Order: sequence, then C-alpha cells, then structure tokens
Amino acid sequence: METKERVEVLEKKVVKVEPIVRPRPFFRKGHDGEFMYTSCRRVYGLPYDSKKRSFFNPFLKEGEQAEFERLLNQKEGSLNLYDITSKFWGSFTVSVMKEGLKLDLENVSDALFYRIFLVDPKFAKNEDSRDNPECEFILIDEKYEEKVLTEKAEIKDKAMDHMYKLKKSKEKMYNVLRLLGKKPAKDVTAEWLRTELYKIIDENRNVGGVVNIDNFLSVMEDPQAETKIFVLNAIDAEEILHTTEGYRLLDKTYLGRDIQSVYDYFNSNIPEIKEKKLVIEQRLK
Repeated sequence: METKERVEVLEKKVVKVEPIVRPRPFFRKGHDGEFMYTSCRRVYGLPYDSKKRSFFNPFLKEGEQAEFERLLNQKEGSLNLYDITSKFWGSFTVSVMKEGLKLDLENVSDALFYRIFLVDPKFAKNEDSRDNPECEFILIDEKYEEKVLTEKAEIKDKAMDHMYKLKKSKEKMYNVLRLLGKKPAKDVTAEWLRTELYKIIDENRNVGGVVNIDNFLSVMEDPQAETKIFVLNAIDAEEILHTTEGYRLLDKTYLGRDIQSVYDYFNSNIPEIKEKKLVIEQRLK
C-alpha cells in the first residue's frame, strides 16, 4: 500500500500581528481608545464566503488540510471547508488584544491561525496593503523586518557618508538640492542647506511623491550629475532658452522638449556638441 508523503506545515518563523492605528475623530493621538480600548479584544476565525457556500481556503498547498487534522488530533474531514456546520471552524478562534500578538509558526495552532489571517481581509499581508481601510492588523515577519531594518541602516550609513563630504561645500549642497527639484535661494546659509538635506534623508520612504533618502542617493550616485548642473546653470544664465516648444540654444539649435533630452544632448561625445558645451562653460565663468 502506497503511503502519502506528509506535507510540512510548521516552520521556524515568528510573525507579529500588529494593530494599524489610524486617526479617529474625537480621539487625540495616543488616546487609549485611538485604536481600541485596553482590555478589549477582537475575535477572529476563518471567514465564510456565502457566495461560494464555503469557508475561505487557508491552506497554502495540497495536503495541508490532512496534515493539520493529524497534528490537531482531529478526525479526517474535520477541517472540511464546505461544512457550514463545522464544529472545528466554529470554535477555532483567537482573541487579539489592542497590542496585537505573536505567532510562533512551529506551533500548530499558530501556524493555522497565520494561514487564516492571510486570507482574512481584515489583516494586511504587507506594508503595501497597510493603507487599505478594511485592514485592522498587519502581519510582520520578524526575520523580514530585521532584514528591512538592516538594509535601512545600510542605506542611512551610505547617505551619511555622502553628507560628510557634501557638507564641506556650500555650492555642492546647493546643487544637490537643485537636482532634487528644490529651488533654494542663492543667498541661503550653509546651515540652511545642510538642514534641508538632512530633512530629505530622514523622510519616510513609504510616502509616495515625497523626496526622500532614495532620491538623495540617486542624485549623489548619478553619473550625469555634473552635466545636469551645467544645464541648470545654463538655463539660469539664459544660455539655454526654455519655450513652449522645448529647449533651444541661443543659436536656435533645438535640444528637445524635456529637460532629460537636454541632459542627453550635452552628454554626447560628438565633437561639435562638446565644443558648444565648452563655449557655454567659458561664458558661464
């Protein structure tokens, strides 16, 4: 008689279940009831899909139902997803307090609760779904979180290394802010420029459309940075004219509709273009 190979459902991993705290009307930040009151709890079990007339499927692969039945000492078929009167699914619930909880996936019950949370729309599976208003808690893999924090620290170290060199030159700080889309006044102090750059480095990377540390590193490591500064200086000096049609030189040479086209034009190795750039540089001096 052929013996079925058992499916491994336990793993050496800890997942944190953390509350997603959002601003609430009439509740100041830090108020005990901002998310839910202390000692209150929310009870979660496997959701039921009335359209499909079955419970949501929490199993990640074939064979997991049978393995959980074995590990939980349940009769075969006890975890049937189509049994609306299932005693098992009706009682297999967990209370989550306002501070959340930790799931040890080497524990069979925690491993199954983790799978339930993965299919429950009230739980965000990652940072990308945190802003979903339906989500009440977020699942955080401790190892993944540690890896993210390590990468974040490495990125911060890299930015600070750049800043150590950058802050010695007011002109360079000024130019980096220009490349980041900022328009600092020419008479600002070095302290002001330094402060603005530190603000960008400390900016939350998850906020869309906000200039942050990633943009800063991109500018600092951009091989075209020198050319871009030259172009911006030439535009300020009206050596390059910007009209509704795009960008042109004083001799009417058309450079392109957008600024990137201008950057690409002056990055060319064509002798004629290099000569034009040299002439403009001399005039800018």
